Amino acid sequence: YGLGGALCVLLYPYMKYRALGDVVIGIAYAWLPCWGTSLVFTGSLQADTLLLAIPLGCITIAILHCNNTRDVRTDGEAGISTLAMNIGHDRSQTLYGFYMLTPFFCVAACAACGVFPYLTLLSFVALPNAWKNLQLMRRSTSGDTSAITASGQFVNILLEGLYLRRPISVCDVVGDKLTIIYKVVGKGTKQMSQMTSGKLDVLTGLGNGYDTSRSGDRPVLVGGGVGGPP
Repeated sequence: YGLGGALCVLLYPYMKYRALGDVVIGIAYAWLPCWGTSLVFTGSLQADTLLLAIPLGCITIAILHCNNTRDVRTDGEAGISTLAMNIGHDRSQTLYGFYMLTPFFCVAACAACGVFPYLTLLSFVALPNAWKNLQLMRRSTSGDTSAITASGQFVNILLEGLYLRRPISVCDVVGDKLTIIYKVVGKGTKQMSQMTSGKLDVLTGLGNGYDTSRSGDRPVLVGGGVGGPP
């Protein structure tokens, strides 16, 4: 199993460029650790350990798939082929939902059948957060400004010819119109300052923000960077 993990590390760059990165990550971070641990401690492969690898694998792959869905354009420019790129935006969101919800169905089914102890059902306390992540991904990757619900949140802007997105805090949101204020300090913000109109690749509703109802009568705010307005 150790050799299998090392092989995954060596093969990952090759597999990543061929839309198989999700498979390698699932094997390396879920199935191999679970199976290897079972073999070391019990001397055999236990059925419950094999089943436990399913929710762990889905959660792990969901993280990678979410990033790949966000980075379709930049991955394409870098010559990388991902599953998210091949199946398209809508199907990628559906697949992300599958990855996020399958662990809960798996745990519930295994607990009902007596394979997992009933205490594993405590994992369902994470279900609201999983659902929240599903909604956040849907809104943020579609440019939906309704994902911005609190002061202090930011957007990530992808610019032509630049690999990394530019994070800029939100100044104001009115309906589907979003306002940002920034200082020109480099290539990214200079390119933004020269824009007139057209489509822009923006991830919205990022960050947790903060609760302004707890700020009192005379709040003090300290900000910095190139997107200072909260």
